[in-house]
Amino acid sequence: MRVSKRYLKRIIREEREKLFEDSIADELDNLKKNISDDVDHIKDLHQDIEDDRDEEERARDEEDRKDESFRRGRRLGYTQLRRMIRSESRRMNESRRTVSRVGRSQLRRIIREEKRRLLRGW
Repeated sequence: MRVSKRYLKRIIREEREKLFEDSIADELDNLKKNISDDVDHIKDLHQDIEDDRDEEERARDEEDRKDESFRRGRRLGYTQLRRMIRSESRRMNESRRTVSRVGRSQLRRIIREEKRRLLRGW
């Protein structure tokens, strides 16, 4: 059987339309199947954005705290705090009339506490 050009073009056009319709249907099926994954991915992206905003805000707050501490002037050094603590402990010991020695670990703990107290007071 001979096939004319017109008939051949018609067959090709019909097959192309079928393929196009099939590909659209397949693509829609794939999209429907992946909706939940896409929604989860979008939720994760939103959470990441919120986490990034929180992190930026914490960084800005920390930077502001550093700026404030530099504006206050010179920070107290380790030896200055030690002198303050020694004088305070001497004053307390004189009032009690007892002599007690402060160990290194206890002194470090007292210094940390005093630093926190001083920084909060500023």
